[in-house]
Amino acid sequence: MKVTWAKKLVGFGRKGRGENEEEAEERERARRAAERRAKREEDAARNAAVKGRMCGYEDATKSAAEVHTSTGSTYAWMTARSDPARMFMFPGRALDRGGASYNWRGEPFSGELNDPVDARVCYVRSLVALDVVERRANASCGAVGMNYGGGENGCLKTCALRIMRATKDESGSGQGGRCAAEFFVVYVHGNAVDVGDIVGEATKIALGLKAHVIAPEFPGYGVVGGTAHEESVNTVVKAAVKYCTKFLNVPQSRMIIMGRSIGTGPATMMARLMSSQGGPPAGLVLQSPYASIRELARAYIGPLSGVVLADRWNITRDITHVECPTLLIHGDNDDIIPISHSHLILEEARRVNEKREEHEKLMPSSINLYVQEACDHNRYDAERQLVLPLMKWVRKKVVNELLARTSANDKTKNGSATPKSLDVMGCRLSAESFMLKYRRANQRAQAESFV
Repeated sequence: MKVTWAKKLVGFGRKGRGENEEEAEERERARRAAERRAKREEDAARNAAVKGRMCGYEDATKSAAEVHTSTGSTYAWMTARSDPARMFMFPGRALDRGGASYNWRGEPFSGELNDPVDARVCYVRSLVALDVVERRANASCGAVGMNYGGGENGCLKTCALRIMRATKDESGSGQGGRCAAEFFVVYVHGNAVDVGDIVGEATKIALGLKAHVIAPEFPGYGVVGGTAHEESVNTVVKAAVKYCTKFLNVPQSRMIIMGRSIGTGPATMMARLMSSQGGPPAGLVLQSPYASIRELARAYIGPLSGVVLADRWNITRDITHVECPTLLIHGDNDDIIPISHSHLILEEARRVNEKREEHEKLMPSSINLYVQEACDHNRYDAERQLVLPLMKWVRKKVVNELLARTSANDKTKNGSATPKSLDVMGCRLSAESFMLKYRRANQRAQAESFV
């Protein structure tokens, strides 16, 4: 059968259109692939920028936050270092006693932990470096540690465990999220551990209170050099609080100061200092506190303690100058620091408050004792006998007083009504890059030696 020229033309036309369609489809596939590659590259660049903003700038091996502070006199620093009780106060996990439980990269605890209740929230754990500029530190503590540049005389180099509660960003990470916490807990640990040993307990506190947590390291503990004594520990605790307020923009009224064992002394000192400068913290928590170092030593060396030991960290005296709600937590079987010390603190605070005039503030504004039944100094259920009492106390005492304080300030300004709940703080999740001090290239080998 002959094919007419018209049919040939139609056939050729169909064949031509088929080839064009295939080429068009191929071009469309290539275009879509290019768009996907571009999007992946854009996401990778954004995630890298986010990670740099959150972690890279505050990598403890590369940068540090320089905090200027001062505590006691030079005489106080020298006597604190030469005090014979120092070796008993700080026997713990130092560089020369078996090494640290972590390194300057924050291993093994650095990373993210998803909130078990809210899928939109996670907790970012990291290690931050602090260069504490204290003119007395070099002579009486030893400015030992990582060198980030410049003449470092009088610079006490330490670090801190930091747990930040953040909303997740578009990539599902908390690195580029926003603050999702109502409080910031400053945790001062005991004398037999470093910050790597308390990560589990600090994380449970952050989860229970929906809060950020920072735990400064003592000089001579973990990866930090130097010597721990009353003045040097007071300095690093004060530097951690100042880091929160100056670098992360945290209001003092949203900070909960918490101390355990030996850490209850510097924690009470810090709460007293904040009450007199800048406004009191939201609350003070003392777990296994002591009345004073001298009173604690009395059980071991008798009345001689009043002669040979200085009156260091006198909590019964300092507690009467703290304006915030206070919670004491103590095990009834504690044989290292007996529960009688908590009773002494409680009785002294109530006795002083009873003598105050009606127009005078109560200091502390409220004080409560939670007894951990059948528990000693180190054996207790952290969730049931620590976090749960903390949650109840914060809800009943801290939040109510903070709301009342906020309401009083608002009424003074514009007569607004009392708020019914707390908003998130809205603080920074990390320090801005221009705030930090970076290690120089010629000091890289020294930094790596501490990793």
